[in-house]
Amino acid sequence: MGMFDSIYLEIDCPFCNKRHEVEAQTKDLDCEMYVWKPGNHIGDQHKDVTQLYCTASCDDKYISISEMNPKPKSLDEFAERRGTKEYFNLILEIKDSIISEKYKIIKKE
Repeated sequence: MGMFDSIYLEIDCPFCNKRHEVEAQTKDLDCEMYVWKPGNHIGDQHKDVTQLYCTASCDDKYISISEMNPKPKSLDEFAERRGTKEYFNLILEIKDSIISEKYKIIKKE
């Protein structure tokens, strides 16, 4: 993936259905391995940015079969998916150059 910046935020995970902190990686900022969180000002050089396209993952190793979304079709699929990262994309809202807590999940991989 190369260089990127990270935003750490609380989300409702589309895979395990739990609320937890994830690292959302983006190439829409400086790509200098900066770490951001909601409430941070992203700098005047990004004053026209209104959203960030990000990729994040769920790596809940203790997820149960009833918590998986979508549900596995077999025990073999459950065993294969359990303990692996599940990736998804999201758009994070930026308001007045400040990272907000508002996001929209746009794709699960």
